[in-house]
Amino acid sequence: MRPKAFCEYLISSEVGFTSCQVIGRIYNTSKVYRQDIFLFTKGHPCDTSPAMPFNYDMWFEKPELFADFHQNEEYDEEQIADIIH
Repeated sequence: MRPKAFCEYLISSEVGFTSCQVIGRIYNTSKVYRQDIFLFTKGHPCDTSPAMPFNYDMWFEKPELFADFHQNEEYDEEQIADIIH
């Protein structure tokens, strides 16, 4: 759980992130629970790394627990608020 408007705060000039991408989604097999994985970047959007982390299999027992979701799609503050609430 994160504070209300947390993503908007991270993208604000106070913190300095310039973009947000949803790079995946975690599925919990024991519950009906899904958690989006956000990638916040600073600097020019062209300088960002690939959306699929090279070591995702170290963190997830099965590849299906990590599902690509809107890969490399950038969101503005309003869209982020809609996704996380």
